[in-house]
Amino acid sequence: MFDTAVDQFTFVNFGIFFSFGKFYKKLSYNQIVLIAIGLQVLKHILISMNETKNLLVEYWPVPQKYWGESILNRIVDVVVMIVAYQYGKTGNFNHMLPKDLNKIMPF
Repeated sequence: MFDTAVDQFTFVNFGIFFSFGKFYKKLSYNQIVLIAIGLQVLKHILISMNETKNLLVEYWPVPQKYWGESILNRIVDVVVMIVAYQYGKTGNFNHMLPKDLNKIMPF
């Protein structure tokens, strides 16, 4: 199991969700959160069940040693998916940040 928060698939997730946000802008923030969490849950279920795990070992191009993700990596992946979609959809992060950062970080 990986002990890192970011792996190569985090960048793949960013690319996929950024592209998704660029070309399909109709989803709301809540829908993207549900999709991102749902994908992580589905991935966990697929690698946990013997029947699907055997199929993945045989046909999935990603080696099995990369399947074991830490909880931290799963959380980071969800956050990356959400941010990537929003960035692809809007082209900036300004609407996601507080209006006055000095109230949060007064230095």
